[in-house]
Amino acid sequence: EADMPGNSYTYKTLQILTEQNKDTCYYFITGADAVLSMGKWVEPQKIFENCIVAATVRDNFDTVQLNAAINEYEQKYNANIKLFSMPLIEISSTMIRDAVKEQLDISPYVPRGVYAYIQANNLYI
Repeated sequence: EADMPGNSYTYKTLQILTEQNKDTCYYFITGADAVLSMGKWVEPQKIFENCIVAATVRDNFDTVQLNAAINEYEQKYNANIKLFSMPLIEISSTMIRDAVKEQLDISPYVPRGVYAYIQANNLYI
């Protein structure tokens, strides 16, 4: 995606990957909150055609809307969406990025390898 001109869209990336690797089954990993809006993304049909969506659901997430959205996507797009529960962890990617910008220690919040990668590549500065 970084080398593609113009806007980057999930459906385009998945189409390219699927064309290049016809025998590969792709999983699009995202949070349950993002699943709620996937029907409004650019070309949702092509997204669902080219991957299985693996959605993480935190302990405190209200699943009523999520299940309704999944049912809609299954009916409308033949979507394959798998849900995975995970404990609520009081950190977020935004918090990590902001802490790096402010030069705060993020080592308690990310694995050692991730911390090293962020530092080595000067990410989020």
